[in-house]
Amino acid sequence: MISPFTMTALCELVLALVLVVAVPAMALRWGSKDMHRDDDLNFWRG
Repeated sequence: MISPFTMTALCELVLALVLVVAVPAMALRWGSKDMHRDDDLNFWRG
C-alpha cells in the first residue's frame, strides 16, 4: 500500500506542475489583454 507521505508528495508535485503551467499562461493572457487595451487607448488619443 502507498504510504501517506508518498501520496502527499505526489499531490504536491501535481500542484506544482499545475502552477508552473497555469501561471505563465494566465500572465500571457492578461498581459496580451492589457497590451491591446493600451493600444486602443493610444489609438483613441491619437
